[in-house]
Amino acid sequence: MEDIECIGGYTFNNTNLRTLNLRGSRIILNEIDANAFAGCYGLQILDLGYNQLSTMNDSFFNQMFRDLHSLTYLSLLSTQLKAYCLFRKTVYVMLLGFVSLGVVLVAVLSIIYKCRWKLRYLLYLINHLGIYKLRDDQNCTYDGFVVYSPSDTTWIIEHLIPCMEARNALKLCIHERDFDVGGAIVDNIVESVETSRKILIVLSINTLQSEWCQFEMNLAQRRAVGGTHTIVVVLLSDIPGRLFSSSINAILEEHPCVIWPAPQEDETARDMFWEQLLGHFRS
Repeated sequence: MEDIECIGGYTFNNTNLRTLNLRGSRIILNEIDANAFAGCYGLQILDLGYNQLSTMNDSFFNQMFRDLHSLTYLSLLSTQLKAYCLFRKTVYVMLLGFVSLGVVLVAVLSIIYKCRWKLRYLLYLINHLGIYKLRDDQNCTYDGFVVYSPSDTTWIIEHLIPCMEARNALKLCIHERDFDVGGAIVDNIVESVETSRKILIVLSINTLQSEWCQFEMNLAQRRAVGGTHTIVVVLLSDIPGRLFSSSINAILEEHPCVIWPAPQEDETARDMFWEQLLGHFRS
């Protein structure tokens, strides 16, 4: 058998060809045309073992084997093609591994982001073991810690502080006024909650959109577990129910809530509001 230096395009173009054996040490294949096996739709067995195959570009394999739909056996024993295929397979496996790792990493980061406030609270507890003790109301610094959005500061200044502090001698913790300027905000929140008899949540759309308010409400909810009505909610404005998370619904179901009267209501409605709110603080 003569040495074969090149196999041109459409050399084996035969739909009836089933087996093609090109194995043998006497066969030297310096180049195979990408269309060498074009039209060999019925080819089932192809043996290219023990040959020197030098065509190694990426498109070569895809084009050369595009018509071999019936191929069930391919031998590349002791050829550069075998090594190249193994290399490509290794690369594909590595890429698949990196993609899978990336998907897992994205999923983990998404979970961490979603639960970031709970994780921050947990980290705080780990760093401050033993912080939670039975509260002694006689030794509390504040009558109430107020959870509110900075967007609702006007209501806090014009309505809450005058009524609760000026007229009824209660002491509230207002973060914009009472937090330690040099301290970490997380430390300020936790320490203020711990030294307050009640936690007053001023609930509005602004509150739901504030990440710090979410953290404070999460902390308050855990602080109130197993205790009496530690939390009191003021519903400052109408909020669509679809905006309430499961944790907000739990707070509203388990703790008293008073509704701030609409602007068109008279002073009697406001008097009733303050009477209800003060009653919860005195209980």
